[in-house]
Amino acid sequence: MGARDKLRRLERAARGQLEHFELLDGSRYYYDPTSAELFLHWCDCIRADSAHHWPPPPETMSKLCEAKDVHRALEQVCGGGGWGTLVYDPEVLVNERRLEPRGLVTVRDPATGEWHVRDPYDQRVEDLSEQARQSREDGTQRGRAEALRRPRAAPSLGISTGV
Repeated sequence: MGARDKLRRLERAARGQLEHFELLDGSRYYYDPTSAELFLHWCDCIRADSAHHWPPPPETMSKLCEAKDVHRALEQVCGGGGWGTLVYDPEVLVNERRLEPRGLVTVRDPATGEWHVRDPYDQRVEDLSEQARQSREDGTQRGRAEALRRPRAAPSLGISTGV
């Protein structure tokens, strides 16, 4: 067994359970399919107010732009579970090889009853945490208490004094 064979065997053993996809230059990009980096990136993006504040994409996402077969690599990276947790537009990624943020929030138009995806650069995320709810309730209660403390104007009886 030559030195090259030993080196290749050691490289394979070091990669363990890593998956890979081929890049345009013929090299391979290895990634861990059990890594939570894509999910955590999605969480960071959904918490951001707009795509302007999104963190940079994980290396795996950036490398998808360089994949020889982008569609196949994307299917492989997403695990065949669909692209619902993908924060970038899959059509733009596959067709144009670039990462374009997509809307993550849908809103219902009360006039038409239709659902619309909000622009990722113009989406404000409402804070639904317990602390925010408590703060809103405290503000409402404070507003009511202040209204009760304000002196009220005497009701007008419509009588003029003629002075």
